[in-house]
Amino acid sequence: MRRPATIAALLTLLAGALAWWVPYLTRQRDYAASVAQPLPISQPAFVVLGPSQRACFGPVALTTDSGEGRFQVGTYFRPGPAMTVTVTGPGYSQRASVPGGFADNTTLRVPVHAPPKDLLVNVCIANGGGRRVALHAAADRTKVPYVTRVDGRAQAANPTFAFYGARRATIVDHLPRIVRRTTLFKFGFIGPWLMWPLLLLVALGVPLGAVWALHRAFAQDEEEEAVRPPAA
Repeated sequence: MRRPATIAALLTLLAGALAWWVPYLTRQRDYAASVAQPLPISQPAFVVLGPSQRACFGPVALTTDSGEGRFQVGTYFRPGPAMTVTVTGPGYSQRASVPGGFADNTTLRVPVHAPPKDLLVNVCIANGGGRRVALHAAADRTKVPYVTRVDGRAQAANPTFAFYGARRATIVDHLPRIVRRTTLFKFGFIGPWLMWPLLLLVALGVPLGAVWALHRAFAQDEEEEAVRPPAA
């Protein structure tokens, strides 16, 4: 009989699923609170800032769980100049500075105060040095439908920019927010009350379904062996 082997295989499958899912769901990681402009997927683009120039774009979403803004700057193989980021919106204004001396193509991080409620803001990134820099940007089909302007002149690309959470967190920590945001895209009768059962169904049903399928495969093999006539 293969029953001990079947049980061992099922237990191994369950242990493997737990060994993968539990660390994945509970690992601390950075997360994007909102992405103003995602990275390009075909070819890179740049928004060039000369000395004392600034690029402004928006409106973009600033959420209550935002803690910092991130963007990437090319400096043409030289130490980067001082940079300034200004975020403004209805009843909201913040200015943050980045000291000079950073390396070429560094992803810069500036602190952002979380607003009391989600709101739309405009972002300006200023070059405070005497040499030009290039903001990494997107001009392909990922380009969002707002216009970036450098000293009032419209640009063909948008700087890649995102607001990140103030601290690292796990997927489990953000499950309520994930479910709430999922329900933004819904039909009339679908609400948060339905998303939780669906989430549990996927999280538990998929691995249990795989275990059941494996169990049935072993059981069918045993049944076929039981009815097979002995060899002459």
